[in-house]
Amino acid sequence: MSRHHARRRALVALLAVLSFAGTCDRTRPGGTIQPSPVRAKIAEPIALTLEVKADQEGIHRETWVVDPPELGELSWDEAADRRRRATFVGRKAGRGTIRVSGFLRQTNPQPIAEVAVTVE
Repeated sequence: MSRHHARRRALVALLAVLSFAGTCDRTRPGGTIQPSPVRAKIAEPIALTLEVKADQEGIHRETWVVDPPELGELSWDEAADRRRRATFVGRKAGRGTIRVSGFLRQTNPQPIAEVAVTVE
């Protein structure tokens, strides 16, 4: 194969990738976690709610995470497609963050919201 043909094939491949990338949905999901900020006592369950924008009601398969993990535990209905409610139980005094990620139109989870958490 000549250098000309190799360059041409590389250019065609690059254009194909760029045209595909241009069709991807880059909508950033967004929302808030209530209550905000989260204040909890050790072993006291706190109900959390994820509120999303009206035009992003399609957000689904949300995952809740607490950082640092030793601060507490989060639970939600794993079987539900929409996981807008979770319960946080503080296990150790300290401060951290609760984050929620989920899917809107993308093929991988996107960050949706985060809130500061304090366990006393």
